[in-house]
Amino acid sequence: MDRRKFNKSILASIQLAEKLGLEPQTIQPSSLPNNSRLRSLVDDGATYLTYYQETVDLRHLNFFVGDGDILQFSFFEQGRSFSLRYAFFGSPYRPVQKPLELVAVESGGDDPTSIVQDVNVGRSDLDDADVSIENQEDETVEESVPEIEDEALDGGQGQAEINGAGLSLRYEYAEDEYRRLVHPCAHLHIGWQREGRVPVRRVWTPELFAGFVFRNMFADSWFRSQDGNTLDMDGYESEIFFKREKRSIQRVHEAMFHEFEAEVVFLD
Repeated sequence: MDRRKFNKSILASIQLAEKLGLEPQTIQPSSLPNNSRLRSLVDDGATYLTYYQETVDLRHLNFFVGDGDILQFSFFEQGRSFSLRYAFFGSPYRPVQKPLELVAVESGGDDPTSIVQDVNVGRSDLDDADVSIENQEDETVEESVPEIEDEALDGGQGQAEINGAGLSLRYEYAEDEYRRLVHPCAHLHIGWQREGRVPVRRVWTPELFAGFVFRNMFADSWFRSQDGNTLDMDGYESEIFFKREKRSIQRVHEAMFHEFEAEVVFLD
């Protein structure tokens, strides 16, 4: 994998979110650099809420989806090798829903069921991101950032509450950190704890990671589109995409995935 292909895959991830109706809000359409401030928070045992809020404040993310959920993608070159870090951080904030009667009174309406309570977060124009990858690598998309932050955190409701329900998923690939059986070269962290790794057999692209997140976290959107004339994967267009994308990417080199590890439960 090289940086150019990596950045193209980030753009493809944004387009996939758009296709699924997740209305992504783009902040940075190319690989994110290492951030020492966020790394120190992890090392110091910061809470999930603190890390999430600092990430938003620093704009250290690629795009928002849903009610402030974050996706991050980083590619680091290390001589002839490279390392990858992808992350999904579910927002710990959720909209405070007002009673229907109160909403109706405030809006002056008589029928509370006619009130549209959910305001979709405005999405970025991907046409603006359709420029050469080389010109994007050192630039950050900052248009309407204050609105992005406010609306992403409260879902457009004007207020939000902390419910601590944010889930994190992190994929990492690092050849120099591989230790047979103990530390997989490619692995998935589930949850905020630093330890605990699910081995992964393939070198995931940003688009495949995004597809993994969308399929499991936004299933209603993922399974919405279906072609009844297609028998493959029961005709679900997104499932067919996932199958095609997965088969097109390389597996972790056998030197980084010992035959013993093939006997352990892992993600292919």
